[in-house]
Amino acid sequence: MSPRPWILAAAIVATAACGEEGPVSGRDFQDLPADQVMFDAAYDIKDMGTLRARLNSDTAYVFEDSARILWRPVDLNLFDTDGAQTAHLTSREGTLDTRTNMMVATGNVVLVTTQGDRRILTEELHYDPRTGRIWSDLPTVVFEGETRLEGQGFSSDEDMQNIEVFKGTGENIRIEF
Repeated sequence: MSPRPWILAAAIVATAACGEEGPVSGRDFQDLPADQVMFDAAYDIKDMGTLRARLNSDTAYVFEDSARILWRPVDLNLFDTDGAQTAHLTSREGTLDTRTNMMVATGNVVLVTTQGDRRILTEELHYDPRTGRIWSDLPTVVFEGETRLEGQGFSSDEDMQNIEVFKGTGENIRIEF
């Protein structure tokens, strides 16, 4: 038997396969709701040229129509005006508005300050660099050394020097450092 029928059969199979989607990107990327996807992504938030925060993530989903980026997971370092790190935040995901640099971290949020051994645990945390405010409206636990405070939320300045824990009873606890 001559090799020609085998070559013809292989060419027919190869031609039929060309109409199918390849395994490289496939439907997974086509079905994502984002306009762009970045891996091993980083984003610096600056104020007048001074680094105020550095955000790192495994994956970032960019939504161009809203200037919104969804980060999964979040690894955020906050800096003071002198460039010294003031806190470190981790969460399952976070949303950043690139127009305002406002951020909302969600899912197992842990914020640890570099001074004073302070730790804040909550399920959602907001950060607004324009007002210098960090807060949560969800149940929060604040640790200061061996002291543990629980509340229905909290509010703080971005340097974590003035923290107010909301008790939900009309009584709030203010911590100043």
